Amino acid sequence: MATAALIHRHVFGIKGDVRDPVAFLDEQTVLYPAGHNTVLYNLENRTQRFLPGTEKTEEITAIAVSPNKKFAAVAEKSDKGTIAVFDLHSLKRRRLLTATDSLSKEFVSIAFSPDSKQLMAQGGAPDWTLTIWTWEKAKFVASIKTATTPNSIVCQCSFSPKDNNLICVTGNAVFKQFKLVDSSLKPLPNALNKREQQNYLCHTWLAEERVVLGTDTGDILVIEGNELKAFLPRAPTDSNSIESVVGFSKGLVTGSDDGSIAIYERTEDKDLFRRARVLRVDPAAVKVRCLALSHTGELSRPRRGQSPLSRPVPHGGAARVLHGEQPAAGPVPHQRGRRERDRRPGGGRPARVRLPLESRDGRRHVHPQAPGCDVRAG
Repeated sequence: MATAALIHRHVFGIKGDVRDPVAFLDEQTVLYPAGHNTVLYNLENRTQRFLPGTEKTEEITAIAVSPNKKFAAVAEKSDKGTIAVFDLHSLKRRRLLTATDSLSKEFVSIAFSPDSKQLMAQGGAPDWTLTIWTWEKAKFVASIKTATTPNSIVCQCSFSPKDNNLICVTGNAVFKQFKLVDSSLKPLPNALNKREQQNYLCHTWLAEERVVLGTDTGDILVIEGNELKAFLPRAPTDSNSIESVVGFSKGLVTGSDDGSIAIYERTEDKDLFRRARVLRVDPAAVKVRCLALSHTGELSRPRRGQSPLSRPVPHGGAARVLHGEQPAAGPVPHQRGRRERDRRPGGGRPARVRLPLESRDGRRHVHPQAPGCDVRAG
């Protein structure tokens, strides 16, 4: 008797507890995890394609897209923790990586090198081992333990955008930078050694050696080389924590635990940045846990019937804000004649915000995306 095969048509939801759960592949396509699949969602025609999960793994824990936009890596929890690397053109799996020297069952953060040839993965508890491969050959390059104290937790790892050998890891009481030299990871002088350690929830690179950190107390730290260049403390009226941060051409954007984003412009004074505007993306006090940036170069024209909310903002790319602590029901196809409603259990509204470059008329705007084109994180 012949058996029928089930084919995915549309997956509702997004797995929001993954590190940096959404990435742009191009101006129309975003990649995000949903259940045990990774979804490629076209924002224009609202169609989905899928990267299937690996058999006998428990769940997706981290994703990353290569800088050349040709490959995606999906980390999954299992007995040893695995990473599947997919070709984004054929959607076929190119390589399966496993860290044999780690005691953890998962990778909490993964990242491609700037040339897209190496893949780095930060293992979880109990040993917090950072591993680097030349992924196309599945060749081990180097590894090191990044958290050595009982209360230390590592939540993010990344390469410098211009240097394949410069690496940063952050977490609770953890800020470390390493240089990859002759298949060995050498710790670099720490700019924060003389300061009381904080819980660094997120970081981003703004230049080859400049890193911006966000903390659970709402502070922003700017590190360049082995020097603390700027410290922007939390104001009494600010939210309690910086949950996400992303850089753009004229500054940076942060997401907080009160459903708001803050836009910082670059300055020439000692603080390096000044806060230009705060935007509320959700009336509820939800955490803005991810900011996905696409560099469009100009303001998109709104669709017929759409009423843009125009406000002055600094120059930049287009940033879609992803937030929420509860599991989401995900991008929903637009239904003509029916008002779109959020399908997330527990309520809350999707955040759809753009921070675009100047439009053709020279004005600067912020406007929501059209209905049915939202992306949400839980």
